[in-house]
Amino acid sequence: MTEYDSRTYLAWSNTLTRTLRQLGLEGKALGPPKTLAEYAAERVAQGAAGGRGAAA
Repeated sequence: MTEYDSRTYLAWSNTLTRTLRQLGLEGKALGPPKTLAEYAAERVAQGAAGGRGAAA
């Protein structure tokens, strides 16, 4: 990526951030990401409960 591309990206990114803030939208703290084991356990539980997206 060229310096021009980098500056252009940063300008658009900052503009989007400012616009979203003016609209009243804020980011949300997500906390630490789930481990693969935690994610897999949730998927298995969803499948057992009849949820969508469980592996066959």
